[in-house]
Amino acid sequence: MASGFGLKGGEGRCYQVWLDFANCMKDASTPSACAAVRDDYFECLHQRKEIMRLNSVNQEYERQVKEANALEADVAQKLQKQTGKPMSDVKRYMGMVKQQAMESARQG
Repeated sequence: MASGFGLKGGEGRCYQVWLDFANCMKDASTPSACAAVRDDYFECLHQRKEIMRLNSVNQEYERQVKEANALEADVAQKLQKQTGKPMSDVKRYMGMVKQQAMESARQG
């Protein structure tokens, strides 16, 4: 099943996991005793859990960005109503505030 050779001629990334699984199957009285090692081997091959985790992290990031953008737009509208300045001036001011906040966060 696993040749042990990777794409570039070295040892494959899952070869050690395959060896663990093969040794488990050799020593086990029933195949169900090696279910956890089998799952590890399939995860190494297909990386389904890792991909699901990355997708959920990316979805949460996108949700937070949308929420931040909506909050920023709301603050800009309130600031425009309070100051009576054009929206372009308000957005420019908010950009300067954001830049200053990022610089102060970097410094310390």
